[in-house]
Amino acid sequence: MNRERILEELSTCKRPLFFFDDDADGLSSFLLLYDYIKEGQGVCVKTNPLDDRLLNKVESYDPDKVFILDIPSVEEDFLSKIKVPVIWIDHHMNSIESKKAIVHNPKKENPEDTRPTSQLCYELVGGKLWVAMTGIVADWVYDKDLVKKFRRAYHDLLPSTVRTPSKAMFESKIGEMGKIFNFLLKGQTKDVKKNINVLTRIKDPYEILNQTTSQGKFLYKQYKTLSKSYDDLLKSAESKIGKDKFLIFKYKTNTSITSQLSNELLYKYPNKIILVLRDQNGYYKGSLRSGKDIDVRSALEKALSGVEGHGGGHKNACGLGIKKECWETFIDALRKEL
Repeated sequence: MNRERILEELSTCKRPLFFFDDDADGLSSFLLLYDYIKEGQGVCVKTNPLDDRLLNKVESYDPDKVFILDIPSVEEDFLSKIKVPVIWIDHHMNSIESKKAIVHNPKKENPEDTRPTSQLCYELVGGKLWVAMTGIVADWVYDKDLVKKFRRAYHDLLPSTVRTPSKAMFESKIGEMGKIFNFLLKGQTKDVKKNINVLTRIKDPYEILNQTTSQGKFLYKQYKTLSKSYDDLLKSAESKIGKDKFLIFKYKTNTSITSQLSNELLYKYPNKIILVLRDQNGYYKGSLRSGKDIDVRSALEKALSGVEGHGGGHKNACGLGIKKECWETFIDALRKEL
């Protein structure tokens, strides 16, 4: 991997632009690198793939370097139009090579490496371990060495009784921090920008969890407001639980929370194959989840053959988008594969 080269690029930039995925792992990755450099601007990416739709962000900011964090799909044509160095730090299988970007991805050397991008960034620059752990736990990863180190400083946020990634995500305070980070990236663009800006000034997690500062109180209030609609959707999804091994839940709102919903549904119903989909612009866009013994990534790749759609990700967790007219063909094919 390009660890030394990337550290050099980080240490020598003055005006970096950070594109990061719109989840806790992506946000934590940005916060770690921003805190290390103390310069730059972050852009939360809600489009897939990262392409010319966001070229204006590069042109208007005029950075000396561009960093891409936790984004699995980036168009090479988009990269070729960026006239400064591009550094791509990620952990998805389809981001191990690029003609333009300097890539830091452990899966190139070991496809079974499960470290999320926030962990890769922490290993590169150090910094606030609580920020790294927020992203790591939110990405369903439990690194025993980092957990041990984290507990020495924040035992109350991740008690020793919590020993699995799922329990860490849903039964600990650091897991709640992951949920907070995820929700602070939802809503209108101007609100998301403000949330990110405030987060760069947070020194410890208790500012938010215990609302010990005005900045922490602001962020916690934002989180509670956004979590209300999430709780309502979760109840609606659970009402559809039946004998079918698939739990398919479709909804139509302006806020994309399919990843968070699918994770929590899988935690509560680990024997189900979870599909949470948002009805948007003629497509069903969302998340596919399964237990560790079921390879939904391979099944998804095969089911996409011959239909208008896209998808991919990890063995047990994928994102997807299917044109509504192709839905029945797609879901029939997916059922046959699983």
